[in-house]
Amino acid sequence: MYFLMDGTKPNANSDLLKVFAGKDKSVKPCNIIKDEESMLDRYGKVQGIGTVRLDEGLLIVSRNRLLCPRTKFRNYNGSTAGNIIGPVVMPPLEKLWELTWQRKQALYGANNFVQGGKLPDDQEELECNKVSSSRTPDSKEPVCYHSYPEALYDDMLRAYAIKVVIDLTPGEGMLALTCHKRGIPYHGLVFNAAHRDELQAHLDQLLVGSLLEANSETYSARLHTTLLATMSEDDKRKAGVGKGGGRGCAKRGRKTTASRIWPRPRPKKKAKKESEAAQEEEEEEPQEEEEPDDCSGDDGDNE
Repeated sequence: MYFLMDGTKPNANSDLLKVFAGKDKSVKPCNIIKDEESMLDRYGKVQGIGTVRLDEGLLIVSRNRLLCPRTKFRNYNGSTAGNIIGPVVMPPLEKLWELTWQRKQALYGANNFVQGGKLPDDQEELECNKVSSSRTPDSKEPVCYHSYPEALYDDMLRAYAIKVVIDLTPGEGMLALTCHKRGIPYHGLVFNAAHRDELQAHLDQLLVGSLLEANSETYSARLHTTLLATMSEDDKRKAGVGKGGGRGCAKRGRKTTASRIWPRPRPKKKAKKESEAAQEEEEEEPQEEEEPDDCSGDDGDNE
């Protein structure tokens, strides 16, 4: 199964499907819908009507027609039966991965780096935010300006029951991080050695931050204490320790299937009198046995 995104470029499907020319295939067109307010935050000026593109085309390509059970999305409305995912709330600008201009140039390489960035031809009414008009080698800016949040990749991996990922556009590495948390093998093809090294360091920081964040599904109280004792204040700041709002889906209060390094310690309950315990046992209604997981989707979301 292949997932192809068009980068909000209209009429890009024919170019995306060239690699499958002459091969048997089934193509399902879908759309990722972005939240308008979070998208407007990326621009310093927006003029005109219908200027900001809030949809991105997604092609799901497989050799044979997919006949999968309907699976509800966990972070967004709808399910795999529909052709829309969203609305996706894009991460705030201050949460995006940033590098100095010089390091960003090295990461993309001469063949991929566009001097000054470039907006689509039909969006001259837009003015990018968070990018200095006069760059210096030490000025910082986002590495990937339109990075998707972890929640989107989490839903796609769960709903479509993905077992292995080969990523041709690893970008900022959010898909790699999501795969790691779900225990899914991942292989990303980077631009060059600089992209590999920078991305690995960035993912290490994100992973440490998720291990230390109490709302994260990978949180470990014991590891939290051990790591904090060895980290400098600068490392804590980079990892986002103590900022609240854990990454991923755990902050929504939903049950996750991610494994933890150690089980989270549970508070000890006060001992009850024997008479009270016996009375509670009599009043307690019998519970039905849980049905085994059918392994067709995720966490019982299939219908």
